[in-house]
Amino acid sequence: MHARLTQFEVPPEKADEAIRSIEGAVAQWKQVDGYRGMTYLLDRATGKVAVVTFWESEQKLAAAEEALTQGRDQAVRGFAPAAAPTSQRYEVVLSELPAG
Repeated sequence: MHARLTQFEVPPEKADEAIRSIEGAVAQWKQVDGYRGMTYLLDRATGKVAVVTFWESEQKLAAAEEALTQGRDQAVRGFAPAAAPTSQRYEVVLSELPAG
């Protein structure tokens, strides 16, 4: 499995709006071949956001990259982040989530 980590900041007072924006993107990601899930991390005090999407393979992630970047840019456009969002790819070598 492979993952894409995207980081950006939103004004803290717009945190809930940012969550809704990403929820809309998830509906699109679910239609992309190889998508396996996501995790959204938020520090409400600072507005720092990290979004991790999970992909079946490095090839499927690479094939989805352009659409992911467009979706990322669209999702944060209305929040005028201080810096441009960044994204990096990783291989998932260990993953443990609690049951339930």
